[in-house]
Amino acid sequence: MTKTVAIKRPLKTIMFVALTTLSVSAQAGVVRVGAGGGASHGHGYVFGSSSDGSCWLATPAHVLRATDGSLTSNVLHDAQGRSGVAVNPIQPDMSVDLAFARVTGLGRTCLDRLTIRRLDSVLEAGSDARLNLIDTATSGARFLPMRIRTADGGVKAIKFSVEPVPSSANKNPKIQQGFSGGLIDRNGAATLGGGDLPLGLVLSVCDSGSAQGGADIDFDDLFGGEVSKAPKHDICGAGHYATVLRMDEIRRLFAEMEASTIKPKQASSAKNNIRLLNFTGETISGTPDGLIAGSGCWTVKPDKKGRITLDYLLPDNVQTTAVSIQTCDGDGNLGGVEVRGGAEVNNTTAYRYCSASHASINCTVGSRKVKVVQLNVSPKSKHSPLKLRSITVQTNPI
Repeated sequence: MTKTVAIKRPLKTIMFVALTTLSVSAQAGVVRVGAGGGASHGHGYVFGSSSDGSCWLATPAHVLRATDGSLTSNVLHDAQGRSGVAVNPIQPDMSVDLAFARVTGLGRTCLDRLTIRRLDSVLEAGSDARLNLIDTATSGARFLPMRIRTADGGVKAIKFSVEPVPSSANKNPKIQQGFSGGLIDRNGAATLGGGDLPLGLVLSVCDSGSAQGGADIDFDDLFGGEVSKAPKHDICGAGHYATVLRMDEIRRLFAEMEASTIKPKQASSAKNNIRLLNFTGETISGTPDGLIAGSGCWTVKPDKKGRITLDYLLPDNVQTTAVSIQTCDGDGNLGGVEVRGGAEVNNTTAYRYCSASHASINCTVGSRKVKVVQLNVSPKSKHSPLKLRSITVQTNPI
């Protein structure tokens, strides 16, 4: 059976065959995500926000996802041997395997910017491209020649596929474990005045000859004997190729997240008018009334369903865009939150479930015009209390 799998974490160092060193400028935004050596989780692309110049990482969400389902911070390494850290990862759309995280370190200003143009005119089936990587063995910049396999156009197109190009030195090149997040670009694209045009990031690999995409990996060992935690296998077409998320779609998702999550000042006046209606759970100390103001610390045991539910009444004429939760003293028992909304408490619709990352949650929900926001907060241990510091329901005026 032909299957596809998200490509992640090699169990041993991969020696890349027939990969050629790149110039520093071509690899400016490519980083390796992981602890170093042969334990790389994958790759990613570091860029600067057009609004304030802050540094961000774009990478497949599964690269940052722990076996418990949460997104975690991780170390970064670039082609010049510099290190940094990606912190507070956010997956803006749970239907798309992409996460963003703020970046500190790397010893440089993030000058790369996400493309502002649609890529339909340059994504032509049969045209040449290349896969940019950081070699796990040498930490140097490498690339693998690729060919665009399929490239659907139109405003709804968000992905395309590429396949490796055989050469005299490597007649059967493979897209390996650890290549997730690798940058696909067009070398010397005229659209950048002779520079390199980023086209997208590798999400997954399809290989008709192996359920693991031709990689040497044991899912039982990698996921602690729990095969259910291994990347999902889906049926795909014949051949050996990678699915790539388009860079213009990455830019769209980042712009949407930046507008709703990074700039909450638009909602400051409405946030103060949010009122707690109901809650479940057994209070041990403190009170939930101070969560919106971020004052005090509420220690609470989960209810019989193993969660804490909070219902908030919103002011008129606003849209909910995101929810943030912070714990007291870095409480590591925070598991995740289900965000629901509706016209009343007993008539809500589930919008998104977001897992905690380092004792906090940042959960974007798009633009939701609702009167009541219901938060079902789940601890990692259903029988242990949670210590909650603040809850921010971010809104925009309609």
